[in-house]
Amino acid sequence: MIRNIFFDMGNTLVHRPLDRQVGFAILLRRLGHGVSDEDVLAAYERARKQVPHLQPYRQTAENLNQRLRSKIETTIEILGLPDPRALADRLLESDFNPIQPFEDTIPALEEARSRGFRLGIISNWDPDLADFTRRIGIDGYFDSVIASRALGHRKPNPEIFAAALASMDASARESVHVGDSVGSDAIGAMGMGIQPVVIDREGRHNHLFCPVISSLLDICAAVESL
Repeated sequence: MIRNIFFDMGNTLVHRPLDRQVGFAILLRRLGHGVSDEDVLAAYERARKQVPHLQPYRQTAENLNQRLRSKIETTIEILGLPDPRALADRLLESDFNPIQPFEDTIPALEEARSRGFRLGIISNWDPDLADFTRRIGIDGYFDSVIASRALGHRKPNPEIFAAALASMDASARESVHVGDSVGSDAIGAMGMGIQPVVIDREGRHNHLFCPVISSLLDICAAVESL
């Protein structure tokens, strides 16, 4: 009997309406800079390669935010725009294109809670994930929130799934993990004996080795059919 449902975060519970770089391009045009989406995408990719990766994998939110700022300032420099530091401040402070829950997220969480499931998050995310769930108003639904950058292991590493199970004193055979990635989410969960469910909002997967849903509103039915 399934008692616990774990969720991935990005592109499962929440999303950005636009890619981050496309959002930056739109903001730059609104600020009077004649750049195309393609210009910004190419410059950001160059900047990503120039700004060193942080090691080890486990990092503080402050370090990760500084690396993001460095990538944005470098992107602006590559684009040849003036005053990269001030322009980066404008982009980072804007609430345009924020990460937000999908329309089906809160109704699905409400239903799962009403049916007695315990809920958790297992996500490849920055260490401030618990604070982020509070900021967007979904923290009250979850008994556990596990962020890869805080733990030092990312999916599909079994350590992150083991930590999530331990945090809720849950057994793998009584747990489901829902995510959009076949590799990181589904295969990673299976490696720990957790039943995977893939959410496929765009209809990319016709046949998989595990249940596939197109909306989070289908998760309770999918779980109860296992």
